[in-house]
Amino acid sequence: MPGHTLETKSQIIQAAKTLFKERNIIGVTMAQIAEVARLGRATIYRYFRSKEEILAEVLQNESENIMRRLIEITKGAKTASEKLKRYAVARTEAVQEFMEIYRKSLQTRNLFSPRIINVFDNLLSKELELLKSIFEEGIRTGEFGAFDAETAAEGIIAALCGMEAIEFFGKLPKQWPKKTEKFLELIINGMKSLKKGRVENEEANEDVAN
Repeated sequence: MPGHTLETKSQIIQAAKTLFKERNIIGVTMAQIAEVARLGRATIYRYFRSKEEILAEVLQNESENIMRRLIEITKGAKTASEKLKRYAVARTEAVQEFMEIYRKSLQTRNLFSPRIINVFDNLLSKELELLKSIFEEGIRTGEFGAFDAETAAEGIIAALCGMEAIEFFGKLPKQWPKKTEKFLELIINGMKSLKKGRVENEEANEDVAN
């Protein structure tokens, strides 16, 4: 029966996802979710106690899809710089789609429920690891200069989240995806200049020694 259980749960999540795309979570009832899923209300309550729980599950699925997309899109790049550029474009597109679909539901009190906050925290932790690994690769191959990869990853995530929070409430210009790409370009140039500075210092030290 485990397969049947997963199938039923998936039906509920897909039905809720369809409804959450169309309207605010407040405008969706458990009865409507049951109707779209073609299941009885009792079956819905067997899996979820409330529509807030279903929203958290929907968002969990969406965040997993975003992470898979980011890993896949960066995997094919040959250099750390190219991975970062692909990451910036893919993340912006994915988050934009995510916010467009769920903006209304997340602008309710449910935005701050512990379960939903936990979904976003998990996504950011995985993103942090991905970015850190890209920076470490760039340092290891000599593409970037030496710096703290974890601190750099945390800084970029914080900056991107800040931009997205502004966009979430409709205050950021529509060209913000392009601005995100340019922001990452500045970061990449800065990391490459660290390498250039280190090489110049080493050469200067050699001249002094000679």
